[in-house]
Amino acid sequence: MDLAIDDIRQRLADYTPQISDAKFEDTEVRGAVSVVVNSTDAGDCELLVIRRAEHEGDIWSGDIAFPGGRVDSAEEKPRAAAERETLEEVGIDLGAADYIGRLDDLSGRTVAVLVSAFVYETHGRPEIEMSHEVADTRWVTLSEIASPERQVWREFEYRGGKIELPGIRIFEDERVPILWGLTYRFLEVFMRVAGLPIPNMPWRSDL
Repeated sequence: MDLAIDDIRQRLADYTPQISDAKFEDTEVRGAVSVVVNSTDAGDCELLVIRRAEHEGDIWSGDIAFPGGRVDSAEEKPRAAAERETLEEVGIDLGAADYIGRLDDLSGRTVAVLVSAFVYETHGRPEIEMSHEVADTRWVTLSEIASPERQVWREFEYRGGKIELPGIRIFEDERVPILWGLTYRFLEVFMRVAGLPIPNMPWRSDL
């Protein structure tokens, strides 16, 4: 099932996200990301994802993610941080896009991180200008995200042991990491709200 951008816009308008009341100083890392949505000529919608550049010591090195980064201070609003980081990372000025909603705030499982996500609609694919923080980008359709063929499980280190977690294969190159973790959980929220939930890949409630 393809979803029109009008449907997504309406569903997000009707959605009440769960917003954390944690103070800035209560988290090791406060972050914000942008979920950038574009309507394709074929009638489907697509999201922009990035592959982060690899940097030694960076726990998110090489990960597949949405554009975004740290909230710099208690005075900076998360939405402003998401827009600033998106401009810095991929050269997209979200002031020229339509803000259409917010997703739930999500906390990290292994790192004291709290991340907010804001959804924007662009009018056509904006030009990408990658910074040194970004190794690659891709527009991925909602149909691809919801495709069972792209759903995978991978083994990760977790609290001193190993655990299998769900993810989505975004890039065809098997050497490129899958989309997983917080970005996967944000996608779960987005796809559920949009009315096209990710199939048969529930996040384990015991983690």
